[in-house]
Amino acid sequence: MNDLLPPPTIDAALKIAQTLDQTTKDGLASFVASVKEGFRLFWHHSQATPQQMADKFGVNCCALFDRHVAAVSFLLTLGVELDPSDYTPPLAFTRNADGSVTIG
Repeated sequence: MNDLLPPPTIDAALKIAQTLDQTTKDGLASFVASVKEGFRLFWHHSQATPQQMADKFGVNCCALFDRHVAAVSFLLTLGVELDPSDYTPPLAFTRNADGSVTIG
């Protein structure tokens, strides 16, 4: 069967570039979903109030909030569109000197 055409040559660099592009898009989408879910779990969970959540984080709660702010800032600088309700706390809070947070 020498009359068959050889299989088309796939440009390895193109295939790798396409895979990398899709991987980074998927990773960003996963990160966005994680940021939204973390915010929802803290502020809108049906089984724990935000103060109960803050109490469980204790003196590490300010650090949690700082990571959330950094994550949202990073996403916004990339041009990711986020609804403010996905990152704006619905209740006032106070950052305490020891790193804990008081809600309300």
